[in-house]
Amino acid sequence: MNPFKKITSTLTGRFVAWFLFISLVPMIIVAFSSYGNAKKSIENDQIANLATSAEILEDLVTNYFESEIHYVQGVSVGKDLRDGLESPTPENIEV
Repeated sequence: MNPFKKITSTLTGRFVAWFLFISLVPMIIVAFSSYGNAKKSIENDQIANLATSAEILEDLVTNYFESEIHYVQGVSVGKDLRDGLESPTPENIEV
């Protein structure tokens, strides 16, 4: 004899089977719905975190190259000053 039929052959067994059926089906539906919502929420959070990380990285790279540009400009100005301030030699002194 099938174990399910053996359990449901009594009135108590039928009540237990119906109780399980009636309570488990909504719980399964709610569980799948909650899983879908949680998955979507986690994906949205990760996308937001990645966007923030990309913005921070963009700022870091931009700041690095801006500081390098300022450094190179400073060095070029310094070279121009050095060229203009040559030490006096007998060749470049006018009498």
